[in-house]
Amino acid sequence: MRTALVDLLARLNRWPRRLAALSFVVLAGASALAARRPDAAGPGNATDVRVVVAARDLGVSTALTSRDLTIVAWPRQLVPTGAASDTRSVVGRRLAGPLRKREAVTTTRLVGADLTAGLAVGEVATALSIEADLATVLRAGDHVDVLAGAPLDAVSGSAASPGAAAVLVAEAAAVLAVLPASDVVGGAGSTQILIVTDRATAVRLVALQGRRVLAVVLSPP
Repeated sequence: MRTALVDLLARLNRWPRRLAALSFVVLAGASALAARRPDAAGPGNATDVRVVVAARDLGVSTALTSRDLTIVAWPRQLVPTGAASDTRSVVGRRLAGPLRKREAVTTTRLVGADLTAGLAVGEVATALSIEADLATVLRAGDHVDVLAGAPLDAVSGSAASPGAAAVLVAEAAAVLAVLPASDVVGGAGSTQILIVTDRATAVRLVALQGRRVLAVVLSPP
């Protein structure tokens, strides 16, 4: 009888240690599952950074306001180069192309010097004045043929040689940005696009003053 009682007490004495060990296993498993959850990262996570994103779909040439933007936490390895982390740094800037809701606002998506960051050696950004109505069908990333019509008569504004054929000045030029008409210095009803060309083509484009210019969309992005 005494031996059976001793054995029972010994078995009962082992239960607290077993419960403690089981608790450690459960906690470790829960921690591992939480770490693997894709939405586990929050603003307090050391691997996350603040990223400014569009709060709604935004069109090309939108002048950004605080209502257009929001801040989210992204894993550091997923943050694109040049992403803004503070809305104050981009409010008032214009979009060079459309931006989808929750898409990051980066320096290359804004009108400014950073638009040319990815140009290859020998390429330049060239401003081209075109009719505002034509610009409405263009967006950053499009490729365009630039056609020049006959020189315009300085008095009437119509073609000096109506029968003259259009001349191809630039072919398959990438559009960097479409500027709003309000930002363009020039005649009413015109606007500017920034396109990528080589220097020789840029010189030919500068010589188009006084001629009607058409930009024909080849391939949207």
